[in-house]
Parts: sequence; structure tokens; C-alpha cells
Amino acid sequence: MLSRYNGIPICDDACSLAVGKTYLFCTSRTEGDFDHIINPTQFAYDPASGNAKNIVSSID
Repeated sequence: MLSRYNGIPICDDACSLAVGKTYLFCTSRTEGDFDHIINPTQFAYDPASGNAKNIVSSID
């Protein structure tokens, strides 16, 4: 479930991000100066996770 904070969609506690941790962010830049997350539940991964390693290996 999503909640709003200052107009920015954030994930609920099940997939929250922690300050000070490192993440692999999956974004897209179509036009303009800003990147957009892929979707609200699959945009940030722990770099040591299997999903992150698969993502990185597919772009190397």
C-alpha cells in the first residue's frame, strides 16, 4: 500500500529505505532533468542481493 508524504509517493513499512544504507536504484530518464523510479515497489535493491547482482550483470 502506498501513502503520501508531501505529495511524494512512498512505500509502506514493508519496503522502506533506511538512512545511511547503500542501494542500487533502478530509474528511467525519458525527458527533462529528472530520473523516475521504475515502479513504487521495485526500484531500490541492496547491492549484495541476488536481484541487484542480476541487474548489474545484465548491463555490464
